[in-house]
This record gives sequence, C-alpha cells and structure tokens, in this order.
Amino acid sequence: MYLLSIGLSELEAPVSFAKFYKIWKSSQTLGFMKIRKASKNVCDECTILRNLPKRQEKPQAEVSEIDKSDELIDIAGSQQDKKEQRLQIHQQEYRSCRTAYMNDIQNAKCAESDISTFSFDFQQVVEIPRVPQQPSQWYYWSPFKLYVFGIVDDAVDQHYHTMFTEAQQGKGANQVVSILHCFLTSIPRLTAKIHLWADNCGGQNKNKTMLWYLCWLVIIQNPKEIVLGFQIKGHTRNSVDRGLGNVKQKANRNEVWIPETYAELVDTTDKTDKIKAVRFYNDPPETLFRDWELACKPYLKALKGIQNYHFFRFASENPGIVEVKRLPQDKWIKVNLKKKDFLFSNFLSIEPKALPDIGLNPEQRHDLWNKYSPYVPSQYQNQWYYSKPEDQLISSVREKKNLRASNAKEARREMAQELNNGKNFNDKLPESQAAVAVKRGRGRPPGCKNKRKAVDSS
Repeated sequence: MYLLSIGLSELEAPVSFAKFYKIWKSSQTLGFMKIRKASKNVCDECTILRNLPKRQEKPQAEVSEIDKSDELIDIAGSQQDKKEQRLQIHQQEYRSCRTAYMNDIQNAKCAESDISTFSFDFQQVVEIPRVPQQPSQWYYWSPFKLYVFGIVDDAVDQHYHTMFTEAQQGKGANQVVSILHCFLTSIPRLTAKIHLWADNCGGQNKNKTMLWYLCWLVIIQNPKEIVLGFQIKGHTRNSVDRGLGNVKQKANRNEVWIPETYAELVDTTDKTDKIKAVRFYNDPPETLFRDWELACKPYLKALKGIQNYHFFRFASENPGIVEVKRLPQDKWIKVNLKKKDFLFSNFLSIEPKALPDIGLNPEQRHDLWNKYSPYVPSQYQNQWYYSKPEDQLISSVREKKNLRASNAKEARREMAQELNNGKNFNDKLPESQAAVAVKRGRGRPPGCKNKRKAVDSS
C-alpha cells in the first residue's frame, strides 16, 4: 500500500514508512480504515475461488487460426468464467444473509420493536488445567474439558456464558436445545417475534431436533413467530463470538486450574457487566439436560435437505408446519413435519426424559490424578478430578494399559519374525499401504529375500 500510494520504488520514496503511517492514521478520510489482521477459520470456498488463476486473453493479432478453432481454449475460458461467477454469487449470498442479521439486531434495539433477537454458539473447548507457559508433556495428555455455550440478547448486548463439563454431557443437539429452552423460558423480556441466529453446525444447531423443539415452543410460548436463521458457511461470525473471544484472550494470560477460575474470568472480562457466567458445572437444575429428540420423534418427521436452507419460520397459527427458504429475498416454502398419527394434545404434553451424566472415561480419570495432579497447586488438590480415584479403578486402568502395551509388543515381535523368515508381511496390508511399505524399504515383494533389492526394484 505504501509503495503503490506514492507510485515509486522504495529507494525513491519521498517520505519514510513511519511518516506515511502517521499521516494515514491522522487523516480524516483514511483514519477510519484498518488493516485486516491475520485470522483463522476463513471461508474455504472464498479462498479456493480467489486463488484460481485468472483468465488471460490473447491479443487479437497473436491469435492464430489454430487457436481460434481449438475448442479446449473456449472450454477452459468458460470454466474460468463460471468460477468467477460462483465467487460473485457466493459473496452476494453471504452479504444478503449478513444484512438480514444486522437488520434483526437493529430492529431488536428499537424501543417500539416487536422483535427479540438472540445469537448462540459453542466456544472452543476450554482445557483445564491451562497455563500461559504450558509444560511440554501436557501436549500429549488429555486434559479435563469445560464446555462454554454462549447466548447473546442482541437488543441490550447482554452475553450469557453457560458452562458445564464433559463429565456431565457432550456437545450435541439435545444439549443445545436444553440450554436454549432454559434461557428462553426464564428471560422476562420476550416479544411477539423471536429471531434466533446460529452457525451451520449440523450436529448442534441445524438439525431435526432443533426444528422439532421450535415447533413445540411456538405453541407453548405462543409468540407470533419464531425465525431460525443461519448465515452462509464460512461467514457465520456473530455477536456471541465477540464475547467468547474477549474471554478467551483474558484466559490466555491467566492460570486456570478449576472451572470456577474460568467463570470468574468471564464475570470480570467486561467492566460494564455485559458478560455473565452461568455455572452449571456444580449443581445444574435437574430439568436442564433432556432428550428432546426422543420426546418429539413420535409426532414429527425430519426435514429433507435441511442443510440446503438457511431460514426456518414457525408460526403459532400453523402448528407442525415449518416455512423454509435459502436466502432472505426468496419466498417461504411450507413443509409439513407432522406424522400421520399426529395428535395435537399429545404433542403439547410431551415431557422429555432427563439425560443422566455420562461421567469421565476411567483412563482419563486416572491420568488426571496420576499425570496432572503433581503440577496442580495445593489449594486445588481437593478437586474430585485431581484427587486419587478408587483402588479398583486404578488397578483396572493399569491392567488395560499393560495389556495394550503387551499386545503392541507382541505384534511388533511377530512382524520382525516374519521379516527374518523371508515372508511378505505386506500381504496383510491393503494394496496401497503395501506399496508404500516396499517403497520405504520396510517390506519385500513376493519372492524377494534381500531388502536392498526390494527397494531398488520399486
């Protein structure tokens, strides 16, 4: 940018780069512009389409009669044109969805608006313990995992970070729906229209369990409508990511040995108290995590091609009906999710069963005590996951590890024996792996007893 702006080489520059930067920042017309920082999780399709070689047209004088009659050139050019059009269409689509999301936020902030807008998403797994200077051995171990599910009330920009551990539940559709239900049924400020925004994760957000739950919720809560929106894949950043990112930056500069420490960091991240921690890792409500999929399955059916749509609308006057469309400018398409034996009264009275805690894997429980506890400060040693487990668990885990090690040792011994006896152990491998093994000198073709000859023959 510096060299392009002055149109000269670096040696002929009339001002230094520092002076140029100072002028840039102090300029009224350019000061608002920012240089994009390096980032991760960018859109795959945008990256692929942008990096395609651009089509180069030959001047008319250089085009021979053979080139004019060569259909391959036309085919290659048409393919390039199609890819450029794909990039333009892709950008138009994600901008239209982004505009719809920003409009929902602006409408929710209006005092007279009848729209409530909420964004939600999972944070990256928080590993406990975590310290700024991580010991080298921790890289190979499995730490204790804390799950953080963020929900934002976009009308007032209030963030709620719900936290639970891997010993309680996983990160599936039932867990997302359960936390969302707990939030929507407890918040006092709900309007006639509820707009929800999330990313395109099929295992958590965009799935049949979420649609079934919203079909039920629009009848129970009786709002005018519930709209579930998703931005285009690769461009799904929303307001909840901002709060999760701010907490993550602060946590990277602090030691976190227990979940409560991370919760305290959440509460102290924002000075205006806009980010609050919801602690479900100690004593969650008994009715929090429930099996919504199993409860709704007898009454509703799955939506075919759910990943092709980005907007889903549920209206109280059409129970069991979902309206879908791909882009904000498209028309709504009604889809009936009700099964043939659907009974309205039975559907309203469903009571999802509570999901039991899944607990920790015995080997991980053993390793948290055996490997991590020597690093843990004394004031945190009394935590159940750092304390010594039962003797029976210790002995069973050690037996499994010893058995696994002995089996691996026996397999290596048998392989070495076959090599010494001149047998071709590649017969036990798939064809592709056997070819790689021979090429790298770890095997012999059939009938070949010399390892060097085997490599040469490949």
